[in-house]
Amino acid sequence: MPLLSSNITLNDVRRVHRPQSIGHVYRAELSFEELFHLIHYNRVQYSPRYQRGFSKREDRHDLEFDQLLSITDDRAQIDPRRSEEMAMKFLTGRLYSVNIVWNARRDDDADLRYDPERHTLDIDTAIVVPDTAHRHLFGYKLVLWKKDPERVPARISIFEGSMEFGREEIWDLLDDFEPADTYLFCDVYNVTAEQEGELYDEFNSEAKKPSSATAIAQYEDKTPARRLMRALMERTSVLGRDEIETRFNTIAAKSRKLTTNATIVAAIKGMVRGPRDLAALEADTERWNDLIEFFDQFFLEWAGHFPEFEPGTDYGPRQTLRTESFALSNIIMHPLFKLAYDLWSDYDRNDEDWRLDPTWKDALARLSGKVTVTDPETDKQVTVKVMDRDNPEWRERILVPRYGPEGIEKWELSSTRQTRAAAYAYLRDAAGLEPLTVGRTRIAV
Repeated sequence: MPLLSSNITLNDVRRVHRPQSIGHVYRAELSFEELFHLIHYNRVQYSPRYQRGFSKREDRHDLEFDQLLSITDDRAQIDPRRSEEMAMKFLTGRLYSVNIVWNARRDDDADLRYDPERHTLDIDTAIVVPDTAHRHLFGYKLVLWKKDPERVPARISIFEGSMEFGREEIWDLLDDFEPADTYLFCDVYNVTAEQEGELYDEFNSEAKKPSSATAIAQYEDKTPARRLMRALMERTSVLGRDEIETRFNTIAAKSRKLTTNATIVAAIKGMVRGPRDLAALEADTERWNDLIEFFDQFFLEWAGHFPEFEPGTDYGPRQTLRTESFALSNIIMHPLFKLAYDLWSDYDRNDEDWRLDPTWKDALARLSGKVTVTDPETDKQVTVKVMDRDNPEWRERILVPRYGPEGIEKWELSSTRQTRAAAYAYLRDAAGLEPLTVGRTRIAV
């Protein structure tokens, strides 16, 4: 393929016809070596107007969006780290799709020439990337690393830090990578710049993404948080697989499921400082197993106070509990998981055996008990269960006011990082544990 000429010729091209204004779409095979040269010599470009815009948020004249940038231009909104992660997934056989998309912009002065006998496609017009910009950049980086090993980053991690590769490991993987003999598919459109924007919208907006629950269920091994979720579903009683909703992000009205896998994964991510901490813990098999066992006993103890958590419970009792108490609310799963993790961490850090100390059980017993608080509406003392929805202490924590013409009309449940942190601080306080500095969610009145 003559890559340095004024035009590009693709060989072994298949052509399919599309109706009306789309015309023909072409598919070719392109080697990583060829892709590298096309990007290096700026023959494949990025359009800020019809792609994701510029990388930095700053005021720009509208005409600036019409310029075409190199795929490697820092102004293009293409995340180099994401491309490096994709490169590592490719080298380790964990990236399935390597298709790329071009638009050879339809131009009055230039056109495509397809030879049906030789199956060649000559492109004289500008080639712009209406999608797959990160795939272009990772392909470019792979070849660049192969040509200049010193350009390889010192360290790259994938899947939220659960797999990490140093420079020498990456060099070893690159030994088996031959850019001239490794191919990807390239789909070539021939539409106007405006239609290029429609292509971007179709690729990114019209494609229906799976629910978080479904995505997690399809790839439970992907991250440390998902792997811990899977271990809990396989090795604990209360959080067993039959008790967890794995296809929908919410619990149906007549479902007997306790919570969703998406909630569990989010709760696991929220209980640690970051994915690297969880990855490091996972690498320590003994402590990882001890954590899973603690979670099993923690939720069994919780089920002792709230029998609706017991495995096999029908939807009726569970739905009744949801209407009366926050004990089985999805939002409370977040502070409950963090409470379990922090309690276990205290034992782990102090090298103490949680099996021999009842502190954590006492904490759960207090949470299932009653408290006497002041009702702000009547200014009188009332005795309620800690987890009851009628407990006024939940207000301005996970219950936020809905205002009307005459003031507060009602209190609504709110699940945000702030409200979950406030709920966790309250659980610690109600459980008689050392308080944290996180307080109520302040609501401006």
